[in-house]
Amino acid sequence: MTPFKIMDKFADKTIADRGERWTVPRKTVFDALVRLNKPITAYQLLELINDKAITSMKPPTVYRALTFLQEMGLAQRIEGLNAYQLSRDQKHHDHQHVFLICDSCGDTDEYCNTSLLQNLIHSAQKNGFKTNRPVIELHGSCKSCQ
Repeated sequence: MTPFKIMDKFADKTIADRGERWTVPRKTVFDALVRLNKPITAYQLLELINDKAITSMKPPTVYRALTFLQEMGLAQRIEGLNAYQLSRDQKHHDHQHVFLICDSCGDTDEYCNTSLLQNLIHSAQKNGFKTNRPVIELHGSCKSCQ
């Protein structure tokens, strides 16, 4: 089974398990993220989709689809790049991830470390701070660029 089919099957199951359904915009945005497999801004994604589509999407439609995919744990927003990418970690798709971002080539990777994130959230709570959306990004150089 190809990686694309594996992601499709996983996404179909995730969405069905949560009682949701695919719409044309959601599936179009998801398929574009699967094909790209790298971070992309919403407007770059919109341009890519509209170049290949018969009918054009508007920015709010793309943002709604991206929000849905994030809520399902299928896509993630990389704050520092103001970009979105497909969640690569299917095993921990419903957890927050640490993003590793190469400042040279732009490659990204992610990993799930729930104890690290829980420790940070707990420390914030002890200081009277309530977290809504914890994001951890580490910028540096990937193995290829070092």
